[in-house]
Amino acid sequence: MIKTKSILKLTLITFISLVLIIISFLIINFYQSQGDFPDNDLKLLGGEMLDSNTFDGKIKIVNVWGTWCASCIKEIPRLNQLKAESANDKSVLFLALPGDKDIERLNKFFIKKPFHFLQLDPSNETYFIKGIINGYPTTLVYGKNGELIKKWMGELDENRIDKIKSIIAKANNSNGK
Repeated sequence: MIKTKSILKLTLITFISLVLIIISFLIINFYQSQGDFPDNDLKLLGGEMLDSNTFDGKIKIVNVWGTWCASCIKEIPRLNQLKAESANDKSVLFLALPGDKDIERLNKFFIKKPFHFLQLDPSNETYFIKGIINGYPTTLVYGKNGELIKKWMGELDENRIDKIKSIIAKANNSNGK
């Protein structure tokens, strides 16, 4: 009888501990996934700084990608097309955050496969990866006030590109260009 009570007590303590761990994980993940766009200057791949005033009041599209990622490479032409279609829209800023830390490898990659988004230096990853990037590619859409509006994991197909266009159009219609 005493052995059964001890086993039941241990099982209950283990169960409660697991529930608390799961709840803690969900709370932490929820708050980390609410990451706003950073309000400080960002370093570009070439070493120049992108002044925070550049992205104030703009919709920010951030694509997190890697040269080793087949889905990332496959979506680059669609992303370049999206940027080209929005070339006259000064309310949108297109940024890419490479997962590669090897700048030489990135530069060689761009010769073969141009990617027309502003390329952020990989050192900026701490601003975007903090609990919201779980894989490559990931695309983040931030509103004009820096709030995270949408996050897509995986390759952007035409349907997702259309949703980005819709978000841009809606933001421009509600706030004016």
